[in-house]
Amino acid sequence: MLLHFDPALLAIPNHASTQDEAELIVHRIRYWARSCFFSTLFQGVILGDTLDILANGDFFPSAPNITSLLSEWDLKHVYSTEDVRRSINFILERSAILEDALDVEVTEVEFFASTPDLSTLVKVPALFIATARHLATLALAFCLDKVSSSPIVISGFADTLGKVELKTTAGSGAVLELHDEVAFPVSSKATVLFADKVEDVASNVGAKNLWDGAKTPEQLHFALMTEAAGLLRTKGLACKPENVPKFTIGSDFFDTARRYGALGADGPNSDLLRETCARVVINDPKYPIGELKRPNKVGKLMPIVRKDGAVACRTHVQKSHAALRLMFWRHNDGTVELANVGPKQELEIFNGASAATEQHECWIQKEE
Repeated sequence: MLLHFDPALLAIPNHASTQDEAELIVHRIRYWARSCFFSTLFQGVILGDTLDILANGDFFPSAPNITSLLSEWDLKHVYSTEDVRRSINFILERSAILEDALDVEVTEVEFFASTPDLSTLVKVPALFIATARHLATLALAFCLDKVSSSPIVISGFADTLGKVELKTTAGSGAVLELHDEVAFPVSSKATVLFADKVEDVASNVGAKNLWDGAKTPEQLHFALMTEAAGLLRTKGLACKPENVPKFTIGSDFFDTARRYGALGADGPNSDLLRETCARVVINDPKYPIGELKRPNKVGKLMPIVRKDGAVACRTHVQKSHAALRLMFWRHNDGTVELANVGPKQELEIFNGASAATEQHECWIQKEE
């Protein structure tokens, strides 16, 4: 998933007009400047000329500018200049360029409007123009089928979160590798998600879309965290990430799930496996859970126990057709390790490699 960093978020000074707004913006920078948001799960994206925009407008996150901002809003006791500078540089250095990521980048915006109206929050017009260009690029890319219906934006508008509907007219832009020529000016519409926490992304994208689009075990883990939190919510329980029991994705799980049609939007068993796994994680299985057993030397069936003490378990994914089963390891501390998927007649559990995909650190709320 692409995280689009609004140029105004990285600007010092910023759009803030109160101490609370200034603190929210700095906190947002610190929260998203974490390695887990620049991994196989997420990829940051910025305008190609972001550095020029910041430098030419005297918004560059230099130490004097940051110190001045923190002093102005009495935040020096909350954040250090070096922490803020390092966080902004982390985002700048690790983000991809918008034009490279989407094959299009708007260079001139003739018209910009949104619902709700972001222009009422503008404190610095120069930063707003840069933001408008980025959002116009997303609207244009959506019309060209290069982004999903709700691109994810990390914004410098402190109190604007949730879905925002855009109507833009791009006066000009750089366009690469398109089948059809784009004639400017071109008007377009799109809906973007202004996110504050990773939970915003998860709840708005949805577990099904996350699972169907997963290309790595990390992405599957993120989808299952989202599904598990949703199931807890339907039970009337707290659905914060810390309320989802810890679980891991075994090294063989992804390949076996794909082999038996349980991944991707076209996988006939995708929805079934996603729900089954999430229910096992929160200890609310749809079907009974049983231990996997093998005969010992004298022919007595005994539970399968791995060298690390984990016990092999199984449960139904479906009871009709191929009657798929989910095999998993339950560790001594209760942690579930999803091992593999297989048909009824197989009932084989894979040991897996020692380095299973663990609970993703992006769900942890602490700042780094």
